[in-house]
Amino acid sequence: MKKLIIALVALFVLSVIPSAMAAMSVDVNGASDSPVSVIRGDTIPVKVTFDESLDYQDVTVEVQLRYEHSKKVEVSTKAIDVVAGTTYTRTLNIEVPSDIELTAPGDYYALTVQLKDGNGYELEWRSFDIMVQRTDDQLQIQKVLKPLTIEAGKTLTANVVVKNTGSDKMDDVYVRMSIPELGLVTEERAGDLVAVDTDYKADANELALSLNVPANTAAGTYTLEVKAYNGDSETIKKDTIVVSGVNSTTGKTSDITNQNKAGIAIDPLLVTAVILAIVLVVLVIVFVKTKKGENKLEEESYY
Repeated sequence: MKKLIIALVALFVLSVIPSAMAAMSVDVNGASDSPVSVIRGDTIPVKVTFDESLDYQDVTVEVQLRYEHSKKVEVSTKAIDVVAGTTYTRTLNIEVPSDIELTAPGDYYALTVQLKDGNGYELEWRSFDIMVQRTDDQLQIQKVLKPLTIEAGKTLTANVVVKNTGSDKMDDVYVRMSIPELGLVTEERAGDLVAVDTDYKADANELALSLNVPANTAAGTYTLEVKAYNGDSETIKKDTIVVSGVNSTTGKTSDITNQNKAGIAIDPLLVTAVILAIVLVVLVIVFVKTKKGENKLEEESYY
């Protein structure tokens, strides 16, 4: 009897567990089993398919990647009401940090997928071992040190640090800096960069690049584009540069100024005419008064 009970319990467990596991299936980056290989800096899709035997309200799917001393990246779906017996599929995209440490052989990070109801109760759960690798060919622009503004007619200089973050050596790497709106471009060779973390050889290089900004450049904010590349890989970093140059309304202002100057060359002629007119009026008045005075003296002499 005891053996029969144990057998029945075992049969019950075997019948329940598969159905519970079948309630949610997960694909991580196209794989349904652990471990899963991902590339540092990539965005990976997590496809979750589930159905429940009961109705639930405000159900969410949450994906979390844990790494390096409790750091984590997580994404989740909007809440929905789940109807029993209905199949749901949701795809979430989670970004693998570009600065995440690579996993050593045999070590893994943990990616978990949880199905929760509106009260925060866990309905389903799945975990994957994640192995983080780097691409063979990958360049990274780590820094672009430059001034915030540049005066038109001056030389813009920027210090650029480019690094090989891939697993293979990068030959003949070049760095190009440009301001597309002005048609300005310059380029320098960074040389050969060995694979990252290679001992005794440089996997990074710092270059100083310069652009001569024309003196007639209009004041404004422009795009500063820095590109590192070779025959196998390229990366671009964009920023802005403010040019304190010729004001866009200078021409109009100059015309008004010229008109004013012309007027001023003529404000002297008008003043001279007014002065002459005043002098003339004064002379007429003086003449009239003098004449009247003479007539009065003559009359008085007569009497």
